[in-house]
Amino acid sequence: MANFGSDNVSVVDTGTFTVSATITVGTDPTGIAVTPDGASAYVANSGDNTVSVINTATSTVTATIAVGTNPLGVAITPDGSKVLVSNRGAGTLSVIAASTNTVTATVPVGAIPYGVAISPGGTTAYVACAGAGSVSVVNLTTNTAGRRSRSGPCRSACRSRPAAARWSSRTP
Repeated sequence: MANFGSDNVSVVDTGTFTVSATITVGTDPTGIAVTPDGASAYVANSGDNTVSVINTATSTVTATIAVGTNPLGVAITPDGSKVLVSNRGAGTLSVIAASTNTVTATVPVGAIPYGVAISPGGTTAYVACAGAGSVSVVNLTTNTAGRRSRSGPCRSACRSRPAAARWSSRTP
């Protein structure tokens, strides 16, 4: 669970509903996503424009990656090879190679991107852009944004972080 304002995340044991670990990350953590194998968690730190990589077995930060301005949403491809981060202040999507924890592409997607979803095949990303009232469709093979679908105004309900629950449910 991201603890915005406390600069840390909490690992919650879903069997006992207790905090089993607190991990210091960057400034103002927001979105969290966990790799398909459960080995790593990626945390967007909106206050310092970074993503913290956490080893879930040891509850330690193993890398810090610079991304665009005000990162919020995080998603990971089904094969675990790419981490996608929406950068609210920059209007971009950072594409991170999970094997090296480096940004391999920065894709313009529209104003105020929040949520990121990935197709089951891992070839397409959908980025909800609150400022544009649209969803940008990103080809993850070419790392380019194609069409934008108008979605209307986005309220706070547009943001969801189910990955945090998936991580905590894997915690012993």
